[in-house]
Amino acid sequence: MDEVDNVHSEALERFDRVQEYERENRELAEEDFRFVAGDGQWSETVKEERENAGRPCLTQNRLPVYIAQVMGDARQNKPAIKIRPVDEGSDIETAEIMEGIIRHIEADSDADVSYLTALQHACEGGFGHWRVLTDYCDEYSFDQDIKVERIPNPFSVYWDNNSTHVCRADAEWCFVTEWLTTEAYDREYPEDEGEVRDWEQDSTISRYGTWLDGQHRVRISEYWRKVNETVTISQIPDGQVLEGKIEGAVQTRESVKVKVERYVLSGDKVLQGPEEWPGKHIPIVSVYGPEEFIENRVRYRSLIRHAKDAQRMYNYWQSSITEKIALAPKAPFIGTVEQFKGLEHIWNKANDLNVPFLPYNPDPNAPSAVPQRQSPAAINAAEIQQSNQSIDDIKATIGIFDASLGARGNETSGRAILARQREGDTATFAWIDNLARAIEHTGRILVDLVPKIYDTQRVIRIVGEDESETPIMVNEVNITNAWTGEYEVLNDLSVGKYDVRVSVGPSYATKRVEAAESMMSFIQAFPAAAPVAGDLVAKAMDWPGAEDIAKRLKTMLPPEIADEELSDEEKQQREQQMQVAQAEQQEEKEKQDAMFQAELGKAVAEMRVDMAKAAKSMAEAEGQEIENNAIESSIQGGYTGEDFPPEAVGLSYEINPPFDN
Repeated sequence: MDEVDNVHSEALERFDRVQEYERENRELAEEDFRFVAGDGQWSETVKEERENAGRPCLTQNRLPVYIAQVMGDARQNKPAIKIRPVDEGSDIETAEIMEGIIRHIEADSDADVSYLTALQHACEGGFGHWRVLTDYCDEYSFDQDIKVERIPNPFSVYWDNNSTHVCRADAEWCFVTEWLTTEAYDREYPEDEGEVRDWEQDSTISRYGTWLDGQHRVRISEYWRKVNETVTISQIPDGQVLEGKIEGAVQTRESVKVKVERYVLSGDKVLQGPEEWPGKHIPIVSVYGPEEFIENRVRYRSLIRHAKDAQRMYNYWQSSITEKIALAPKAPFIGTVEQFKGLEHIWNKANDLNVPFLPYNPDPNAPSAVPQRQSPAAINAAEIQQSNQSIDDIKATIGIFDASLGARGNETSGRAILARQREGDTATFAWIDNLARAIEHTGRILVDLVPKIYDTQRVIRIVGEDESETPIMVNEVNITNAWTGEYEVLNDLSVGKYDVRVSVGPSYATKRVEAAESMMSFIQAFPAAAPVAGDLVAKAMDWPGAEDIAKRLKTMLPPEIADEELSDEEKQQREQQMQVAQAEQQEEKEKQDAMFQAELGKAVAEMRVDMAKAAKSMAEAEGQEIENNAIESSIQGGYTGEDFPPEAVGLSYEINPPFDN
């Protein structure tokens, strides 16, 4: 027997074992699913008897509204995956990039639909599932994307019965069964030309696949399993841990490497596989209801399981009350035989026709008697009371009361109203919490998978907490030294270890609305805060133009507050702008100084010319003769330039300052 046959035999043995192990859970879940859909709320025997007797058999299903309440809470308080660095090789910036990539994966694959579908199945039947898969970006690309996909049939997943983790993270194997039409089967597996044998199923749930007869459907199964491989790891002197026995290593040891394989099986053969999954986790995630331990067995409870009897009683009492009210105008007439003799055709239709009169025959034996309608059965107040009690029993068993469903109470303050509404949230939080744990495990699968799928230099779109989208280059090779060939990898997703946590709370939009309302209340109570916080209030508003108004208000902030609001990058840009402005101011100052010196020199020269002219006039008057070169020397000593006054040319006498008396 070869390895493929061994795998098929192993899978059959495990599947038979897990079917028996999960039989009770699946039978209870099937009953719950049918019950919450309104089917099966009356026993077949009672329903048949009442219908044959023409008695009402009403189903007034009050259970879906309670499930809708839990689903509404989940939609408003979405669990969000948070990534945190763990070791010295990881950093906050890469963690934020990883978190943004995961948000992009969730947004691109509508992961919310997968999460909520699984939660609804867990509320209705006790368990639900989704999966993580990879696919090529498009038909002409070698790059792959990661997707989160829902599993619409909760009965299709079978987990390792030895696993104990709440999300089955520790399971060694898993089955995902699927019904295909023969047409789809031939298209997907054209090489299988023999007779197709269905993957066996020994369960009461088998009728879920009988929407087609056996000639037109095929049941196959995915088989996921973990294979443990022993490897030697070595730590080299620089601290790195490498696979294999390396000479000169600081220490070595044996370790276990987990490999995940996927097969596709029919009833008698392996159709595909083995296909090695790039991650170390089986990419199937499950959400369960609260656990119940019965005789050393684990059962998973749906939200409505303990409310089914109360719902049955409510249906019974409502049917009984309706029956009596409906029969009130149809109570029989009482009279003697002689009174109706010959008139039976009229009296037989008395309860069906609206006639103005009914004739009768006087009875000689009872001349004063006339036919009279028998008084109908009175509606017992105890029946109405029991009907109302059934409603209260439904609320009590589920844990959701009127306030949580929007009914008005005696509370007047907003805090009191919220406290009453949250009573139901507390009672049903087990399902929301289990959903958060499942999403947390999904985060671990994605953190393990992202570096292995996004392992080349490529642009990836990341999504921020406020749903803003930013493209970013990952695994970018940056040459640091062209001569030696040294380089560094920017935004390397494969370096470091990262931990996953999940925060459960209102969505970003809800938080924004709540913040805006709180800010407005604060501004009204403390108006002096408006000048320094107005931009934040406007930014939190959800109407067109709010961001623009916030930007304008921000420019009006005092400088010391505006500087605190700037990021490091904005502060650096501001410093650079200030340096450029200072340099421009210095250059302008130097230019003005040069112009001032030139004007001053010109003024001094003109003054000396005037002085020379005055001295010449005095000399001529006194008959003195002055040398031209002396005057020129005196003039040129104080001013040189192309604007030298022509009046000073030719003057040749020595200037004696006229200021000496």
